[in-house]
Amino acid sequence: MWVQQEQKYFRKSTRTKNLDTAISVGKEFYLDVHSKLRHNEPIFSKNFRDVVGEFLEEKKKFLIVNKRITRLVKS
Repeated sequence: MWVQQEQKYFRKSTRTKNLDTAISVGKEFYLDVHSKLRHNEPIFSKNFRDVVGEFLEEKKKFLIVNKRITRLVKS
């Protein structure tokens, strides 16, 4: 299934050999993905590089604020 917002394919195994069960599980997966898209929830998990990048940006903001506070306190 192509996910336009993520520009990726979503693929998941039903892990069953029974066709009727596979179809019903597949429909549930399909509806789950569409409900996540409607509510702007992430479908794919973030990779480690993105998480580390976000963490470092937050740390930089925190350090800038701390430097400003120490300058104000010293004045």
